[in-house]
Amino acid sequence: MSKARRVSANSVKMCGICKHWYDPANSHITPVNVRLNVWDIEWNVKCPCMARNGVMMDSVNKCPKFERKV
Repeated sequence: MSKARRVSANSVKMCGICKHWYDPANSHITPVNVRLNVWDIEWNVKCPCMARNGVMMDSVNKCPKFERKV
């Protein structure tokens, strides 16, 4: 298991919280405070990106096709 990083989904654009990042069970993200939209995201996990047609890391922070799923 990788280390988790706590992020606010309102302020970052990470692949781990993008709807194009293929993780149907959301097994790599865990809610910490749903009211404030704070999540723990596992670090250094790779999953396919449906928008960019490649394997992306969860920590990629710059993508023009980002759409928030949480």
